[in-house]
Amino acid sequence: MEEKRLIVPFVDALEEMSPAGFSSAMDELAEHAATDSVYWPETFPHNPECLISVAHSRSHLAVRFTVNGPFLRGTVTEDGKYVHRDSCCECFLLAADGKRYANFEMNCIGTL
Repeated sequence: MEEKRLIVPFVDALEEMSPAGFSSAMDELAEHAATDSVYWPETFPHNPECLISVAHSRSHLAVRFTVNGPFLRGTVTEDGKYVHRDSCCECFLLAADGKRYANFEMNCIGTL
């Protein structure tokens, strides 16, 4: 599986923006990449079109997935539950030291 590395741009006051302002900032200022990896294609062959957008402010990290597909499932609404059973995306963030990472998995309705 190909590793993708993105340089996450700084966007001042990202957390203070209105929803429309946030959306515009993510469209215009964030780093974007296609996420076209399926880890278990034999078991889960469905591979919808997916784009990740990332940016950060002094205190927040913004990660936005845009997913298009005819068969998306989003039923889990409580964070920390079984989002992997829904249509979901994962984001792995590697610290600059290369020793620590964080992993976020969220379903198509925003549940972590």
